[in-house]
Amino acid sequence: NLKEITIPYGVPSSIGDQAFWGCVIKEIVIPDSIESIGDGAFSECKYLKEIVISDSVKSIGDYAFYRCKDLKEIVIPDSVKNIGDSAFEDCENLTIRAHKGSYAEQYTLENDIPFEEI
Repeated sequence: NLKEITIPYGVPSSIGDQAFWGCVIKEIVIPDSIESIGDGAFSECKYLKEIVISDSVKSIGDYAFYRCKDLKEIVIPDSVKNIGDSAFEDCENLTIRAHKGSYAEQYTLENDIPFEEI
């Protein structure tokens, strides 16, 4: 039962599509070597509570965190300039935290997701 993932520095620059789909993980740390999170990479990770996204991440794929029901908060760095369709769909209690004027704030407004300024 995989509960925590720390992706080591130096792995390929992206997390592949559906890489951790449906895993029982609770916590993820994404290092500086990662630039993109693939489509559905963490979909259906229903127990996921905490994600740390590094400043190197530039894009989050479609359905990347779809149905991560326990996810309450995520900080999206200014480096993220693309968030795919339904990336956070069915994350019922999620608040996205980011800087005012960021792409993440724009995404929350367009997708009716609560936003908190950092």
